[in-house]
Amino acid sequence: LGPIAWPREWPTSDLHAARAIIAAEQRGLGRRYALAAMRMAFLEGADLADREVVLEAGSRVGIDVAELGPALQAAEVKQALRELNEEALAAGVFGVPTVLLAGELFWGEDRLKDAAQAYRARSGA
Repeated sequence: LGPIAWPREWPTSDLHAARAIIAAEQRGLGRRYALAAMRMAFLEGADLADREVVLEAGSRVGIDVAELGPALQAAEVKQALRELNEEALAAGVFGVPTVLLAGELFWGEDRLKDAAQAYRARSGA
């Protein structure tokens, strides 16, 4: 992937990006969109609080910007994000990064290696 380039503005608001991931998921492109947005943020140093950056990430994965822009304000996208946040809170998530694996929460950057190890152990990889 290359060296990490922290976004020029950090920490930043991820609201537009979170809504865009929901809108992309509704089009079957959630994972591709999320990866494109994260690459823009952490390889190119782009600020995901910037609506234009969020739209550009969509364009890179084939989402029509004329559709994605309005989707960021769509009631169903906002509601879907609220519901996901409520599910995360109910599961015990309270910060990022968090990985939930077979009912076990791994929270914090220092626990990502533990999560990867647990995944490998469970999957036989």
